Amino acid sequence: MGLTIHIEGQLKSEKDFNELMVLATNYAFNKGFRYNLFIEKENILYKIKNGKLIDGNYLVKGIVINPGDGCESLIMEFDEELHFQTSCKTQFADPEIHMELVGFLRKIESFFEFFTVQDEGEFWETGDAEILRSKINFLNQMMDSVQKYIKEQNDNRWKYN
Repeated sequence: MGLTIHIEGQLKSEKDFNELMVLATNYAFNKGFRYNLFIEKENILYKIKNGKLIDGNYLVKGIVINPGDGCESLIMEFDEELHFQTSCKTQFADPEIHMELVGFLRKIESFFEFFTVQDEGEFWETGDAEILRSKINFLNQMMDSVQKYIKEQNDNRWKYN
């Protein structure tokens, strides 16, 4: 449960990969986000491609961008065919971080043959910050309610009638 951005894409070429890495590195540096470029040999990769689960050892490369507190890292891990698939949970971060990441995704969209984003906060689709904030608030209220209920159950367990 949580507010997540799901992303999948296929880069057009190796040139696009290189240009994307320069843009992503500059973006992360300029925003003050931690980041790491990587190339790994024989990494086990699990993904769904054309509706089928694919797993195996792949040469992967890409970048990890960590926007900070409350947000998972955006891991852009490309296989040998320059395909990637990832999810980034932003629910516990400031809504501006979510909007910032969606803005970044808009900037990189042109590097891809196909690029799909499913934004559970609907900011990708609508650009409406109020919808995003209301979804975050709703999820946080639900989690607070569950946490309160669990605490009450634990407290009641130790009481004698």
